Order: sequence, then C-alpha cells, then structure tokens
Amino acid sequence: MKFTELIEEIQVTDNEVAWQKMLDKLEPLINSLSRYVPSQYRDDLRQVLYIEVIRVVRSFKLEK
Repeated sequence: MKFTELIEEIQVTDNEVAWQKMLDKLEPLINSLSRYVPSQYRDDLRQVLYIEVIRVVRSFKLEK
C-alpha cells in the first residue's frame, strides 16, 4: 500500500487500524534514525516522530 493510499484511508476513516498501518510502514525509517540517537532518547524520538506524522497526515491535502 502506498503512503498516499494510507493517508487517504486515514483521512476518510480516521480509525486506529488505519493509523497503525501508517506507523507500521514508517517503523523501518524510525529504527534507522534511532541508531543515531543515544538510547535514553529513543523513546522520545519515536514519540516526536509519531506526533509529526499525525500532524502532517491531518494537514495533508490529497490532489484528486
């Protein structure tokens, strides 16, 4: 599933399943970034990234 499809699903349904699909899709990126952050800050990094993803997805306008 493409990111745009996930964003559209989230914007239409805004349910937990759709959000979890998005976060699962981003997990490899988050894990890669975590390698460059001291271990005591990794949970903070994950929370900040999740918050930013939510903010961006909610403000994203899909072109039809």
